[in-house]
Amino acid sequence: MRRQVQAGGWWIGLALVLVGVATVRAEEQAPPPPQEEGVAIGEAAPALRGVTWLKAKPSAARDVVSVVYLWGSWCSPSTAWLPDLAKTHASMGKEGVEVVALAGEPVADLVAWLADANPTANHARLHALPFGIATDALGGAFKRWLGTETPELPHAFIVGRTGFVEWRGHPLGLAPALRAVVDGTWNREVAREDRARQAERAVVAARLGEVAAEAQTTENPDLVIDAMAKAIQADPTWRALRMRHIVLVWAEHQRVEEGRKAAEALLE
Repeated sequence: MRRQVQAGGWWIGLALVLVGVATVRAEEQAPPPPQEEGVAIGEAAPALRGVTWLKAKPSAARDVVSVVYLWGSWCSPSTAWLPDLAKTHASMGKEGVEVVALAGEPVADLVAWLADANPTANHARLHALPFGIATDALGGAFKRWLGTETPELPHAFIVGRTGFVEWRGHPLGLAPALRAVVDGTWNREVAREDRARQAERAVVAARLGEVAAEAQTTENPDLVIDAMAKAIQADPTWRALRMRHIVLVWAEHQRVEEGRKAAEALLE
């Protein structure tokens, strides 16, 4: 989950939403996109060394498509995806798909969570999880996969039959990518380009947040509107930003003609 900040004006709230959306390269002075942390798409998947297996250590069989899911029992967005992953493991197992869930916490903490007799609606427990479950108490495996011992969770990887990472990201985008990898229609290069685009957009999203804070201080919402317009001009494929820009100028500021033109351009 992204950090939330209380705002005194509508513009800061809007811009902070943008931080969670895919972004673009906008202003010339914006810093270059950061390099991918951890293992990148197209690189060999790290071995799961130094972890403690609590259930169903994955087989050593070849010709397997693996989903490596990094999560934490303390993270409710992470635990909420476990039932879906269980369904994926069960429904696609005959197609050679194997799910592995890797937590990053002390063994005792994960064991206690798995043994909880009063699970909440979002918490799948040990008996309901048919796939491999391990924990990385020292953080070494997490760092190999994500480049940091304190990553933003949840995060999933798809490792193809050749042992290379084909996709990585939030599990919300897992299903279509996994289907394509299994069917042999996945394009790794397109996935790599898309991932790089997301990194670029994240840089601009952060910059828009800074502009929004300045707009609040100066009580000048045009700063945000202009910054968004420049970002859209640099990357017209960013539909989420274009839609927010329309709402901003049309609904929030009653700049009807400007909003109408932006909406028409989006529909073209």
